[in-house]
Amino acid sequence: MKCLLQDLWKGEIQWDDLLPTHIEKEWKKWCEELPHLRNLKRPRLVLVSTLLEDDVELHSFCDACKKAYGAAIYLRTKSRNGIYVKLVTSKSRVAPLNCVTLPRLELLGALVAARLASNGNKIRWKQFVANRVNEIASLTHIPTHGTIVLQVVPELDYLTEHEKETVVQERKKLSEADEK
Repeated sequence: MKCLLQDLWKGEIQWDDLLPTHIEKEWKKWCEELPHLRNLKRPRLVLVSTLLEDDVELHSFCDACKKAYGAAIYLRTKSRNGIYVKLVTSKSRVAPLNCVTLPRLELLGALVAARLASNGNKIRWKQFVANRVNEIASLTHIPTHGTIVLQVVPELDYLTEHEKETVVQERKKLSEADEK
């Protein structure tokens, strides 16, 4: 929806103007897919009751495409009763109108993930790339022990997916994979 509104703004469409054919087509498609969101449920309770016995981890994921970028935070708990993964929060943003490269958009996505994970202060920086990298480093606390694994997980590439039903199916796959 945010991308559609940005397209309207870029096209300088006035309030009483008819929608261009391609935008009208996208709007109708969005309206048709809206009922699929009813299948997407988000429980209020994020933590399971046996928290003191659980191994609790926060997982941050971010992604970008030429039109948008964003991040999601999941809580993964492991106990004697099984493994549970729940969405805690997510944030998406429309890419800036000026021409921004995909690596810069990925960097903005990483910054959104770091801000979501830390819930910290927003600091203004002067240089685009160097300062965002510094902020990401300051917002994320990497443990001095253990192993950090960076990997590409295609199932989490939600921003390049256009159908809401696909998001529901991919989320189900993630839950099933974590339970194994």
